[in-house]
Amino acid sequence: MAKVKLAELQAQLIEEDWDAGQNPITELSEKDQGTLLGAVPPGGPPTKTEKEASQKAALVQHRAASAQAMVTATAHPGSFDWRNKSGGNYVTSIKNQGGCGSCVAFGTLSVVESAIRISKGNPNYATNLSEAHLFYCLKGDPSGCSNGWWPTGAYDKVKAKGVAKENFFPYVGTQQTCKVANGWQNQKVKITGYKHLTTVTAIKEWISKRGPVSACFEVFSDFYSYNTGVYRHVTGASVGWHCVSIIGYNDAGGYWICKNSWGSTWGNNGYVNIKYGQCSIEHYGMWGVEGLIDTTWVYGKKIQGLWSNSAPLNAWAFIQDEGWKKIANKNRENHLMLLTALIAAKNKGTTPSVHISNGLIDQIYA
Repeated sequence: MAKVKLAELQAQLIEEDWDAGQNPITELSEKDQGTLLGAVPPGGPPTKTEKEASQKAALVQHRAASAQAMVTATAHPGSFDWRNKSGGNYVTSIKNQGGCGSCVAFGTLSVVESAIRISKGNPNYATNLSEAHLFYCLKGDPSGCSNGWWPTGAYDKVKAKGVAKENFFPYVGTQQTCKVANGWQNQKVKITGYKHLTTVTAIKEWISKRGPVSACFEVFSDFYSYNTGVYRHVTGASVGWHCVSIIGYNDAGGYWICKNSWGSTWGNNGYVNIKYGQCSIEHYGMWGVEGLIDTTWVYGKKIQGLWSNSAPLNAWAFIQDEGWKKIANKNRENHLMLLTALIAAKNKGTTPSVHISNGLIDQIYA
């Protein structure tokens, strides 16, 4: 299969809603371009008939969902973008998976990172999770770069094991051996679960109310040349499947807003708008994070509030930028020591080092 010639593609896009251009991905060989795709559909890709039926069903659902949104106040809005939620950007920066088929790890952790910011109500909250840890350690596949994955497997690992922060195992963009630094467990992020969303209405409602989602779609060779606009497959053969995070949508324009993992020099500063029903993007549904479990050290933050009631050993502390956290209560003496230290820190206005384990404050150093 030959690469799409840019000049010929641009000539075919005159009446399309997207434009093509050269970028670092178009300069790669066909083989290297193929390494960027790492989503492996369970049971193999759908047949042509299945894809056509899925596309028709998706478009019908989009029309129905848009009509519902126009008449129902509680339905999802007609457009939504987590990069601008009440003026705040809850989407973390564009990353680059490099020459490795690790898109599933990026499409998954991008959703988790946004979920962290959303849960804290802080679009500026610093969070950066390790795709290398998820892909090279938790996946359990020593030949990871050449073998793809699927979002359900990635989310299962984040739920069961938790994932390290980037500084414990930085991603480099080529095949890596699992080598995560000691102590990652003390700052890991786990999820309580994830939701498989199988209808267009459910997906849009989730995005607008809960956060971004992961999605996988079929890639055709013209996709590599995407620059701006609303992508629709025009020419070129199928080259594989890819995973991204969807951070918004636009019903008037009829597209999903997708965050890719090919660096900020590809596409529209790393993003791509994909037209509804295209490339089987709705075929397998999409996945969203249901909840988070914090395990981390918090440094340089003030204790801004304390709360308790008549229930035994039921006390909470409000940590700057972290929100309310319950004080561990399995041991009465330890619980009272932690509470005393937190009261002192609040009264003095100091910033103690606080460890949160599975959402509970279990250590404090003044």
